[in-house]
Amino acid sequence: MRRPVDLDFEAEELRNQRLQQVLAERATGGPNEQVRSKASRLRNTRSCAILDSTLEEPLTYYKSLEPVKPHWPHLWRRLHLNEGIRVRDMDTVVVPSKDQLAKTKKGMLRTSSGTVTYSSTHATKVELDAQVLARICGDGVPGGGHAWTPPRLAVEFQTRTGRPGVWAHYDIGITSFLLVFPKTFDLFGPQKQFVRLHRSNCLTVLDNVEDAMVRLAMCRQDGQIHYNISDKFYQDPNDKWAQQLGDFNFAEASPKAMKSSNLRRHRLKAAYIHSATTLTAQRTASPMHARALTGLTFGFET
Repeated sequence: MRRPVDLDFEAEELRNQRLQQVLAERATGGPNEQVRSKASRLRNTRSCAILDSTLEEPLTYYKSLEPVKPHWPHLWRRLHLNEGIRVRDMDTVVVPSKDQLAKTKKGMLRTSSGTVTYSSTHATKVELDAQVLARICGDGVPGGGHAWTPPRLAVEFQTRTGRPGVWAHYDIGITSFLLVFPKTFDLFGPQKQFVRLHRSNCLTVLDNVEDAMVRLAMCRQDGQIHYNISDKFYQDPNDKWAQQLGDFNFAEASPKAMKSSNLRRHRLKAAYIHSATTLTAQRTASPMHARALTGLTFGFET
């Protein structure tokens, strides 16, 4: 007769096998990935130190795991009085959304309504594929065509590289992927059926990959890519600032943006968290608050 401990171990093993099978089930695109980073998944599973290329130093049970915050470099200290030794997960990046304007005595101040958490590995994949697309667009249209089309551009990308792009692997769509880089690619036509370089003599990505990941994270809310800054404060029609800024027409999305339901379900590790939600999570977290600060939930579950 087996011991109950063995039965519990077999039940846990079967549960892990079922979860792993769920990752393999998909309609399109590549295999599903784990939501949390590798370092955070290995916590509480072993007593030895965790070694990974995304960690600056070995991670042990008495150390807390934190994401990288490039816009707040002075907030991080390796040794903290209450949290002990802190280790940064270089694959998880937290940046401000920078999607609001605030009125001050000295002019307009760009602020954020929340934070965006994304994977550094996925951001690198997005940037590399965008660079290849820019080079393809600069080589000219084969067959004497007038301009590139997004489907033809995707076929040429797979022919040259031998792999599908990020837009196919993570269910973004080639048209939506090109719209994420407005400074690099220019989609024109009644239905955005043609694409060209915004600057014909520049065969590189002009957009910041961080801005692209912020757009991909915020489009999960309404399925629309946001280009311009939203104007959140009240404007008095008689105010001189309102009169001077009346021609700018700040909006949540530019007229050339397209709404797509696929953008709300793409599988890139990028998620937008409102500031009120972030504060609530930090107040209810434990002193170590590894889950709240690591940005483990990207807005979807696998």
